[in-house]
Amino acid sequence: MNLRRRPLKRSDISVCIDLLAAHPEFTALYQGRRELLQSVFDKIVGSAGFLAFLFESTENQQSKPLGVGALAFLTDEFVKHAKQPPFFWIGPRVVSDLASGKSPILSDESVLRAGALDGLTLYCWPLGFCEQYIQLPEVQNFLMASFIEETRGYKLKEFLGQTTDPAGALVSLHSGALLLTPGGTYTDLPDDVAPPLLSPHLFVITREKALQRVGSWSSSLFVYNPPELGFSRGEQRLLGAALRGLDDDELVSDLQISLSAIKKTWRSIYSRVERAGLSILPSSPQPQRSGDRGKGKKHRLLNYVREHPEELRPIATKLLHLSHVPAQQHTPNAGESQLRHRVGRKRVV
Repeated sequence: MNLRRRPLKRSDISVCIDLLAAHPEFTALYQGRRELLQSVFDKIVGSAGFLAFLFESTENQQSKPLGVGALAFLTDEFVKHAKQPPFFWIGPRVVSDLASGKSPILSDESVLRAGALDGLTLYCWPLGFCEQYIQLPEVQNFLMASFIEETRGYKLKEFLGQTTDPAGALVSLHSGALLLTPGGTYTDLPDDVAPPLLSPHLFVITREKALQRVGSWSSSLFVYNPPELGFSRGEQRLLGAALRGLDDDELVSDLQISLSAIKKTWRSIYSRVERAGLSILPSSPQPQRSGDRGKGKKHRLLNYVREHPEELRPIATKLLHLSHVPAQQHTPNAGESQLRHRVGRKRVV
């Protein structure tokens, strides 16, 4: 089975809801409200606080959707409420709050600020997966690898998770998560966990506890280095798509911009990298064909961002710089409220 994932687009929302509606718990969790889900997902797909991915199998150039998973960055206020008993199912509550005009999911500006300051709280939101595939070891391994790859590079302070699947609960707990008890303490779960546990509950991984588990996958999520290149959001999108193996012609379709815009963005990326002086791009002491030199530059660059995922995460770069300046050296000025950030525009943050 050939597996792949790609960012969820608005045109995929109906497929996402079909997969979610096929889940045995759909009616109990979401009251079967397809139109409500359509409206809510249409608001948040593509935002910095909601990262959703469509998982597919590909055979003979045909693709088949297998499931949808999402990651959401939650507000501190919502997280504080979620960690107080009685616990509730976070996904349905997020949908209900968004429908009523409240947003438990961080805005784009808030993601930028939190990434530069104290960090983000990440919720792993299971949206639906074909039952006949989720039990396959190769699918489970692909899902875990995808989760780690998509979360690396963010400055995380806490992870929250829930599941309606007993096997999934054990996978989470054996990977470093702890169960939050109604008394406010954290505990491991015995191996003979029974399905009645899977009433509303909360699995938690904090930065402090994760970094104490050296070598676990959970500890790797909280290892963080600040970015050095400061790519714009458009540059980040192009690099992220190129990491999925898309060539320039495929990038035109995926990003829905012209080929000339693709080439202009590559030039902007190379110029930014060269100005940084990090010796990422290859030198060319000997004459080379233009195509070979271009492939070499792209190969080196993609290897670098693959190993440094923080370069592709949204962050307020000026605020990041100011957060590392000692207070006695920092003199506020009128322009500090306008921070140039990773999406390449100015916003008040």
